[in-house]
Amino acid sequence: MTRKTVRNVVIVAGAVAMAIVSTMWNLGCSAVGIRTWEERAHRTVLDEGRYELRVYEPALIARATSDKPFDEASDETFGKLGGFIFGKNAEGESIAMTMPVERVALEPGGPADASAGTPPANAEGALVSSDRNRRRWQMAFFMPGKYTRETLPTPNTDAVQIDELEPETLAIYRYSGVQHEDDLARHEAGLREWIRAKGYEATGPARLAAYDPPWTMPFLRRNEVLIPVREPGADPEPAEAPVQFFPPRQPS
Repeated sequence: MTRKTVRNVVIVAGAVAMAIVSTMWNLGCSAVGIRTWEERAHRTVLDEGRYELRVYEPALIARATSDKPFDEASDETFGKLGGFIFGKNAEGESIAMTMPVERVALEPGGPADASAGTPPANAEGALVSSDRNRRRWQMAFFMPGKYTRETLPTPNTDAVQIDELEPETLAIYRYSGVQHEDDLARHEAGLREWIRAKGYEATGPARLAAYDPPWTMPFLRRNEVLIPVREPGADPEPAEAPVQFFPPRQPS
């Protein structure tokens, strides 16, 4: 074996070792709630412990939908989106994972449902479902900030849709533990009460956000319930056509 060959072997082995160390470091960090992934750009304008108000910048999202129950839908939609960012796209390019992963319940006839119309809601704007088993769930991954619509790889399946998200203001309730479907019912009412107390108005349905992988210890996980809001007296247009995290599909 020549000296040049030995040098090349050492270089390759070193690169592999660094990749393994980096991967193990990221896995170890995420297991204890240390987050190294890119987060959607925002600024916090109000922080009251578990409750926050944040202003988010525009973003690209990849989204997928399932008509299965919450846990099964989570697996199915994550599989579709994970396949897309792990290289199952027209360019065969891997896309870095980001945070958070968001989910929203598509009530029958509600936002983003195929039969989109006026979403069923109570007087406070919270979506009402006569049968939660009829819900469809939609999950979204945020694309890394380096991409534009033009440079982002193209999904090779219609099951993954790419959308541009406009700036939005979100009210946040933060909690830990394993995320469940019932978290919406458990935390949404309190968040809406906090929104009213701060003089804001809700403009859309609540969403769930998760910041950690399944191997993170539950008590160290960061979960959130999010509700888009606006200030009273602001341009009324958002109340009539709020920025939707999951834009409605147009009927064919």
